[in-house]
Amino acid sequence: MRSVGDPSPAARRQVTAVCSEIRRFRPVAQEQLLLFVSRLWVHGWLPYDVVRYAARQCEPVQVGYVAEAVAAEVARMFAAQTISDRWLRSADAAATFVVELGPPRPGDMRDWLELLHAVARMPRLATITAPPGAATGRVAAPASGGADQRQLERVRALLAKAESTTFEAEAEALTAKAQELIARYSLDQALLSTGGTAGALPIGTRIWIDDPYTEPKSSLAARVADANRCNCVWDPNLKYVTLFGFDHDV
Repeated sequence: MRSVGDPSPAARRQVTAVCSEIRRFRPVAQEQLLLFVSRLWVHGWLPYDVVRYAARQCEPVQVGYVAEAVAAEVARMFAAQTISDRWLRSADAAATFVVELGPPRPGDMRDWLELLHAVARMPRLATITAPPGAATGRVAAPASGGADQRQLERVRALLAKAESTTFEAEAEALTAKAQELIARYSLDQALLSTGGTAGALPIGTRIWIDDPYTEPKSSLAARVADANRCNCVWDPNLKYVTLFGFDHDV
């Protein structure tokens, strides 16, 4: 005799059929998701950008699927071609972010369909670093040959003293003063360390701004960027800022 609450034989058969359909559908959905994700790299996305965007648009289980696809893509590209350190750092940050979200619930076919729809509609972003396999060129850093030699020596002395002191508060004060002089006189960090001019590669970095108070946070980022000789661009639709500048400034 079947107890109250037990599923009927017909219900069990229906559940079994649905589970079988999901098992057959999942490999197809995974393959399609990998295809969609692989196209994002030439549209300006980095691994961390993908999972951060997915976390805003999708359920945690779907973010997990995206993270798996991103990891598989990074592994594939790493085996096939050179990936820059910035790409690897972005991939590491993506993995860390997903772990911090916690374990998701089990997914179903609807989760996959909604996810594929969301990823297929992800917009293009400005390219801030060349995708793996693309040629990159080096751009000369701003020239500092006209900088006041006295200020250069002063900054070097401040930095040297900050490194030698055993008092944390004094080291912070000295470093802050050196940073103030660097910004004020537009001194190049490469010039400070080597005593001559050196080539550098301008970079772009995205910072995803979460609610609440996204507008004030973006304004704060712009002020900090301006004080360090960087440009800051705010995207109010996707809610992230992009910092542009030389590596030591960023």
